[in-house]
Amino acid sequence: MSVHHVPAADAEKRFAELLDLADQGEEVVIDRGHGKKYIIKLESQEERRDRETLQGMADCQAGRLIDGEQVLEWVESWGTKNEKEPPRL
Repeated sequence: MSVHHVPAADAEKRFAELLDLADQGEEVVIDRGHGKKYIIKLESQEERRDRETLQGMADCQAGRLIDGEQVLEWVESWGTKNEKEPPRL
């Protein structure tokens, strides 16, 4: 993967090209000057799934879980007069 640095003035003209590069896994840095930069990096569905799976496993190992019964009670309350707040950690 390479990083493409682009001045902000060129970014608008090259927007479609920059999105194509990001879609291919390249990292695009748009430099607005004065220390302001925007980084565009798209991740594939597989990369996102893997990242979220690892985050979920870490949450489980750390005990950051919500009881399934609490979730069901919350869902079953949707659309009723006594709709519940979503369960929190």
